[in-house]
Amino acid sequence: MLSAIEAAGYIVLRNRAYTGDGGIAGRVVVPGSLTRTWAVQVKRYGSTVTPSHISDFVNAIREGGHAGGLFVHCGRTGPLAYRGMAGAPIELISGTALLALLHR
Repeated sequence: MLSAIEAAGYIVLRNRAYTGDGGIAGRVVVPGSLTRTWAVQVKRYGSTVTPSHISDFVNAIREGGHAGGLFVHCGRTGPLAYRGMAGAPIELISGTALLALLHR
């Protein structure tokens, strides 16, 4: 997924390890800035994203000092997850948006 974001023209900073990363797979540099980043979390869910998945990611964004986050997943997004994202600096990428990013 980070490769697809990179192919879309963004600068990607990859984590060296994917365990103990707080769910953050990497960071994307905010266009026009060299210091602000968006955290990227990529999950392969077989079921629905839960509000706790979203709140854990919001906490990781805040703790990491990121400007926001990209939550990428291949599961379903239920109404409770959408409510959990209200007001949070998160862009959800799944379904059609995920396919479009991968086909770029």
